[in-house]
Amino acid sequence: MKKILIIGSSGGNLFNLGGASPRKLLDEILIQIKAAELEAEDCFS
Repeated sequence: MKKILIIGSSGGNLFNLGGASPRKLLDEILIQIKAAELEAEDCFS
């Protein structure tokens, strides 16, 4: 399975597109990753 990396920042355009709720935004990203048969991994654990 392919893996991707999600890199975030504290502002910018992503904030304007719904980034005001980081957990909700990340949850949606993870749903889309799974639907595309990709995998995200927590590299901070």
